[in-house]
This record gives sequence, structure tokens and C-alpha cells, in this order.
Amino acid sequence: MLKNYRPFYQSAALLYLSEIVPALFLLKFLALAPLILELRQSGKFNRNLIGIFLTMSAWSLALFLGDELSSSYPVLNGLALVLYLISKERLGPQRSSLALLFFWLSAEGLAYSFTFFENWSHPYSQALFDLQYAKNWLSITGFLGASFWLLLLNYFAAYLGSKQDRSKLNWPALLKGFGLLILLGIIFPLALSPQSTIDAISDYPSYDLKLLPADLFLQRMAYFLAFFLLLFFIVKYILRNSKRDDRFT
Repeated sequence: MLKNYRPFYQSAALLYLSEIVPALFLLKFLALAPLILELRQSGKFNRNLIGIFLTMSAWSLALFLGDELSSSYPVLNGLALVLYLISKERLGPQRSSLALLFFWLSAEGLAYSFTFFENWSHPYSQALFDLQYAKNWLSITGFLGASFWLLLLNYFAAYLGSKQDRSKLNWPALLKGFGLLILLGIIFPLALSPQSTIDAISDYPSYDLKLLPADLFLQRMAYFLAFFLLLFFIVKYILRNSKRDDRFT
């Protein structure tokens, strides 16, 4: 039975180590990959739900036992994974993968938008906040932008892990998709956010519960796309027995 939960144990262990041992923060680059890959490929709902709970519990335990007692825990992060689990069949593999990304970013963004949620969501990029050499980079990308980058790396690791024959990887399509996500998640926020810090990266902002300007665009886009994809799922579910033309849904 334990073997059935191996991918979840792997993600749980990687998340735990990345939080409990600050020097191992690089594990965040692939900690979610086994979890994402298993949720994507497996149709066992109850097992996946338990796996999400185990993974988020291990992460929460690490935050509780860490050097600095955390005041926030990944409850909404886990809810984002559950929403993905519920909607993935109706949305399809491509749309559901996009949905997971923006469900997660919305979960993180809620903690900055509403004080009620500030203890119920934990930024995936938290481990980077105290790195001296990452401060200028964080002043450009912001909190959500950094989480966006880390999630993309986990997606990339999960995609590679799903391919048995690396020689058959569709590299042009992979790079185009990766580039599009970077354009939407990084370039547009920097270019379109009001009062962007892109020209003043030496001015290291104070990191508290206030989003940086570059985060605002990404946060609003995440809210919009998460809501749209949830609405899309609901419509697909309501019309699940309909024989109407389904090409556009």
C-alpha cells in the first residue's frame, strides 16, 4: 500500500527538507514535480486526495519546526491542488495544467489581498526571501513572480519525468510553451505594472505583506484566469450529457 503513495512521499520529503534545512532551498526547484506528475497521470481520486493531504501536512510540519516559527501554512495551496484534482478531467490535460498554475498563484495572492487569509497560505518562494544575492531579482519579479518561476521549473521537471524516451521530446513545442508562460507571467507584469521597479533594482524593497508593483498584474491575471477556468469547468460539468457541438468547450 505504501508504494501507491511513493510520489507523494517524495514530494513531502523534498518539501520538508527544503524548509527544515535552509541550505537545501534548491530542492524547491523540483519538490512538487512528483506530486504534479502523479496527479496528472493517475485517476484515483481518493488516493490522490490523501496524497495531497500527506504532502501539505509534511510541508506544514517543516514550517512549524523550522528555525523561525511560521505564521502561515499551506492550506489554500492544498486547496488549489484539490481544485485541480476535481477539474482536470473536464478541462483536459493542457487547460488543467494551466489551471493548477493559476489556482496556486491565486491561493498565494489571497494572503496579500485579504488579511483573513494571511495565515492560510504560504508562498512557495519564501525560501528565497532571505538570500542576499536574490534580493535584486526579487525586487523585479516580486513574490508571486518568484513562485511562478519555481512552479515552472517543477512543471518542466514533471514533464521530463513523464517521458520514457528523452530523444522523442518535442523540444520546439516545449520551448514555445515555456516561453509563452514566461511572457505572460514575467515580461507582461514587468512591462505593464504601474510604478514598476525594473529601473530601480538597487532599491531593495521591504518585504512584508505588501505586494510589489510587478506582482499586481500577475495577481489580477491569476484571479481572472482561475475564475474563468473554474467557470469553464462548471459549464462543462453541467453540459456533460449534452450532445451539442463541443469543439469550443
